Amino acid sequence: IRTLSLSYQLHTSILERLHLEKGRIFLNGQNLYTLTNYEGLDPETPFNGSQFSALRTITAGLEFQF
Repeated sequence: IRTLSLSYQLHTSILERLHLEKGRIFLNGQNLYTLTNYEGLDPETPFNGSQFSALRTITAGLEFQF
């Protein structure tokens, strides 16, 4: 799973109680899972003397518009 993005738009009733125009909750992930039998170095990572593959990144947040 190279990239995954999930988002949820808040319901109008919740937004009215919070006095907001728009609201969203989101979750983004990169390099979450790799399924392979390959045992060598990651071919997508430039060789710099390191055997580490790309870092897993997970970002979550809230977005509001007043």
